[in-house]
Amino acid sequence: RLAARGITAPAMARAPLLQLTGISLTFGGTPVFDDLSLTVQEGDRVALLAPNVVEFVTSYYGILAAGGVVVPVPTLLQGREAAYLLETAEVSRLLHHPAVAATATKASEITGVPAVDITTYAAGAEPVSNFVAREPLDPAVIFFTSGTTGKPKGAILTHLNLVMNCTVSAFDGNGVAAGAVVLGCLPLFHIFGQSVSLNAAFRRGVTVVLQPRFDATEALRLMNAEGVTMICAVPTMYIQLLKAVGEHPEIPVPQLADAISGGASLPVAVLEKFERVFSTKIHEGYGLSETSPSITSNQEALGVEPGTVGHALWGIDMGIADLTVPERVELLPPGERGEVVCRGHAIFAGYWNNPAASAEALQDGWFADRIREVMPNWTTPPTVLATGCAALAPAS
Repeated sequence: RLAARGITAPAMARAPLLQLTGISLTFGGTPVFDDLSLTVQEGDRVALLAPNVVEFVTSYYGILAAGGVVVPVPTLLQGREAAYLLETAEVSRLLHHPAVAATATKASEITGVPAVDITTYAAGAEPVSNFVAREPLDPAVIFFTSGTTGKPKGAILTHLNLVMNCTVSAFDGNGVAAGAVVLGCLPLFHIFGQSVSLNAAFRRGVTVVLQPRFDATEALRLMNAEGVTMICAVPTMYIQLLKAVGEHPEIPVPQLADAISGGASLPVAVLEKFERVFSTKIHEGYGLSETSPSITSNQEALGVEPGTVGHALWGIDMGIADLTVPERVELLPPGERGEVVCRGHAIFAGYWNNPAASAEALQDGWFADRIREVMPNWTTPPTVLATGCAALAPAS
């Protein structure tokens, strides 16, 4: 019933949980912060602005444990842009890391929302003694996404969305291997890094090695030093890692057991070279913020085809709808071209305080609004052709 409870693995109390520049926390020893002076009321929206640091993780689960709703703020935003997110989500406070203090201060000045340094906050905090129970369909996280046009909209992901998506990532499809060590190089403020890297690893009870900001050369060193066996990344990261291997022959090439790609189309040539150099397979997938995010993936059990994003994941239906019938979802037969639609446990609950956009995106139980790619329909068994993946930018 609660994302924080459903995702974490108390049975792994002594297993490594987070690694960051010499800091090592275990599942049993990780504080989820609470502070009476900063009490989060049930349903409160709390903004979180931080890079990939331990305090992001503990604050994230702390907000959920207190019954609040996390509103991640991308670290690349300027103060005024961040302020728009705070105002739109009607947040009660902004937790921030010192590295982005200038952005937090500006956003706080514009909105009047109190800004709290999470490093100071964490230093005097005590672990929570219990969790506030929430219903499966209660909001857990609000991710802001621009959609196809207009200002950013807040996509509401429920506790059910998060628990199901990380569970499917951890145990279905290709799953996360027992004892895996996952490189947390994707931004945790983004749904890909938050669900597929962080939450899925926690759900499986394995280690996450955090990299505050991606740098390919440092990532190679980090993977070697920490024994990383799995990476989740976007195509530009795979390209940069290959470049770093060529430029730094003195750094041993990490031998990975698994790699996941999303966020944009991965060129087949890059996929093949990475698999050869790193002695692993890349499983390309598809999703976006409104789908929690994973809805398809190349899966070993169903067949892997480079240049595609594979089959629908467990619990997800995919279809191709007729673009000429915008008022409803009318599925097309194989071989026809149309609009990709999907439904299932991953589909978000709508846009925060935006019923018109929600109604347009959610039709007859299907999600369609941001998936505006026209592509050939699948044959049986269904294989979705690669497009822009999470961002859905048209592939060349």
